[in-house]
Amino acid sequence: MWQAVLRAPIDDEPLTEEECAAMEAGADGQGIPHEVVTAELRRRAEAEGAEAEFDELMRARLRR
Repeated sequence: MWQAVLRAPIDDEPLTEEECAAMEAGADGQGIPHEVVTAELRRRAEAEGAEAEFDELMRARLRR
């Protein structure tokens, strides 16, 4: 997944008023706990048969 993020094209279009409002509204929110995000990414990796790649990314993150 990380490689897909790195390869994604940069969105250079200006933000709309709606996008700015959504970011401002979310700026004061609680956010999503790291554990919840990691669990969802693992679930998706398993569904795609990419558990090994996910595990390697997680190990690389811990080595930093």
